[in-house]
Amino acid sequence: MDSFLLLSLLTLFSSFFFYYLTLVKSTTNPKPNLPPGPKPWPLIGNLLQIGKHPHMSLAQMARTHGPLISLKLGTQLLIVASSPSTASQVLKTHDRILAARYIPQTYRIKFYISHSLGFSFDCSERWKTLRALCKTELFTTRMLDLQAHLRQNKVAELVGSLFSSRGEAVNLGELVFGTVFNILGNLLFSRDVFGLGDKENFGLKHAVSRSLELVMAPNLADFYPWLGGLDVQGLNKEATGILKKVYGIWEGLLKESRERDGGNEKKRDFVDVLQSAGCSELQIKALCSDMFAAGTDTTTTLVDWTMSELVRNPKVMQKVRDELEQVIGERKDGEYAVRESHLIHLTYLQACIKESLRLHPPAPLLLPREALDKCEVMDYTVPKGCRVMVNVWAIGRDPKVWEDPLTFSPERFLNSSVDYKGNDFEFTPFGAGRRICPGLPLGSRVVELIIASLIHTFDWSLPDGMQPNELNMDERFGITLSTSNPKPNLPPGPKPWPLLGNLLQIGEHPHMSLAQMARTHGPLISLKLGTQLLIVASSPSTASQVLKTHDRILSARYIPQTYRIKFYTSYSLPFSFDCSDRWKTLRALCKTELFTTRMLDLQAHLRQNKVVELVGSLFSSRGEVVNLGELVFGTAFNILGNLLFSRDVFGLGDKENSGLKHAFSRSLELVMAPNLADFYPWLGGFGLNKEATGIVKKVYGIWEGFLKERRERDGGNEKKRDFVDVLQSAGCSEIQIKALCSDMFAAGTDTTTTSVDWTMSELVRNPIVMQKVRDELERVLGERREGEYAVRESHLIH
Repeated sequence: MDSFLLLSLLTLFSSFFFYYLTLVKSTTNPKPNLPPGPKPWPLIGNLLQIGKHPHMSLAQMARTHGPLISLKLGTQLLIVASSPSTASQVLKTHDRILAARYIPQTYRIKFYISHSLGFSFDCSERWKTLRALCKTELFTTRMLDLQAHLRQNKVAELVGSLFSSRGEAVNLGELVFGTVFNILGNLLFSRDVFGLGDKENFGLKHAVSRSLELVMAPNLADFYPWLGGLDVQGLNKEATGILKKVYGIWEGLLKESRERDGGNEKKRDFVDVLQSAGCSELQIKALCSDMFAAGTDTTTTLVDWTMSELVRNPKVMQKVRDELEQVIGERKDGEYAVRESHLIHLTYLQACIKESLRLHPPAPLLLPREALDKCEVMDYTVPKGCRVMVNVWAIGRDPKVWEDPLTFSPERFLNSSVDYKGNDFEFTPFGAGRRICPGLPLGSRVVELIIASLIHTFDWSLPDGMQPNELNMDERFGITLSTSNPKPNLPPGPKPWPLLGNLLQIGEHPHMSLAQMARTHGPLISLKLGTQLLIVASSPSTASQVLKTHDRILSARYIPQTYRIKFYTSYSLPFSFDCSDRWKTLRALCKTELFTTRMLDLQAHLRQNKVVELVGSLFSSRGEVVNLGELVFGTAFNILGNLLFSRDVFGLGDKENSGLKHAFSRSLELVMAPNLADFYPWLGGFGLNKEATGIVKKVYGIWEGFLKERRERDGGNEKKRDFVDVLQSAGCSEIQIKALCSDMFAAGTDTTTTSVDWTMSELVRNPIVMQKVRDELERVLGERREGEYAVRESHLIH
């Protein structure tokens, strides 16, 4: 908490400083004639007015302030065009000056942007050469015709996969994504890279989808550039990790390509073209990343939206079916008859796709541009260095441009010359000018072929008896605009505040606060803690559902940000995220070698001896005030020490033990200590992690000393078989042993001490109950004799 407070203060003071510099600069330079817009707040500008759906918020501002607006996002100026005339000025009239690409701070990754096509800052000679290469070798009409059989085969595989799932609910987006991925895979590498329906592909799909989300994810460094080097949200680190993972996939495919080319098999694909043109492997990997990112998620989103609109509008769906049957012939059960040569005749289907693009453009705000120099747009100044965006979503729904704009009506595109190829600025879902999407000719053919195949070959309905008017058409914003998942039916709970959620309602005693909420809202409640969702069970029935009925799904461990310490959590037992094979092996080892009835009986003399030492220590302090908790802690510590290392690790009553006790007690406190990074994960680099790391290192140092002592002891004559011997025999490394020792001592000492402490406190507080316990003990053990310790473990069963 202290480190975050310090960071917040530094950020605040720095913001005031830069705000002051901006203020001074504005008084010395003439104020430019900027487009109108909402009044910005000091320091934050208009950030709070953007919301979760920027394209919608900006469209609302345009209705108030006009088709060209300016905003301050933190310290940065943004200008947004929201009409055909302003879009024309940005994408055509001033295209040369405004064609620079603003590169988000998240993706300022040298090994990527130095070679990227999509994130090339300016239209350099290298950029022009690569664009020309893509166009001539992939996207000309001749090349597209030559590749038709490839697309046909991949869509046939999609249809075949759907045939095997007839009558079942299918994840259409997943299958379409894989189909597009394989079309591009064959164009680039002459091979599939995605198995339709294979669960192991989820990681690959997630990597590409997440990389696109990160482009538009709010990053403080984009609003306050001086934060760029700090990566306070960890977005740059995440993007770098994703790119390295994707680059690793390309590396494997390139290696396979080299090995294949060394044999007899040879296919000329686009990677061959790039290599022949002298492109380095880094350039090829960057271009592959660009093409897969731009070509998969956007195509999948467009198919998803178009199919959603057709299912939601049965009359339009029937018209598409009628056109398909007229061009292709009647559908025969189990037969796939659509060919690319049919597409040119499917004008109504093309109109439906255009209408879907108008209402749901895959990139609602075209990727941001940056002004290379000052220019004038609609008599307003666009200063050098500011960011410029075109809100194609707003233009597509503008009643001044489109009649009845919110209605899905493909007929508006019939007998109309309006197209999405970059010449009609009321309809530019793929951009225009220098930065228009180069893969547009390929993408349009793929989308038309897939949708035609889906509708002609299958009947489509919604799952679980859902009616078309019940289909969720809400939007989820990223770089691509997707349909959002239905709002989940969460358990009830207190209403959260903006940004904070229910944090202020938790208080110093969360268990008490949550119990009070359960009395108000029910035995299963949900809360928002910052940006994170928490669900709490507070009754036997809900606990049974969590701990038994859904144990498999809900058994993953949430690892607090404080303890995301690689050299610990990678080997820990309780802080293992899932129930992996390693986790199962360690659990089984602990159970069989420590916790079975037989092993517990064999260890009884050890526990007996340590408790005798505790009693002896108390005998020597009779009549004095004692710190019972300290002595019980040391006894529990020594019981575990002898189980693990065959030695005591704690001297009862020795003051030098206080540091060891503090380390373990503090480590347990830190697990539950409020850490802002648990509520706002982008703060993960700050907070309590440093203190926890220091404690774990200190404890590891103690285990290192014991392990060293054992190595020296085992070289002599003395040899006892303890649990560390078992772990070493099982092939555990020293770092695994240290992690498990830390787990066992942390879990087995402070909790035992606390339980004894509370029980003794309650008994002292309730003398009648205490006397009943005494009576039972005397009945089983006999009368107490002065100075004698008579309790044995064999008595406990009685």
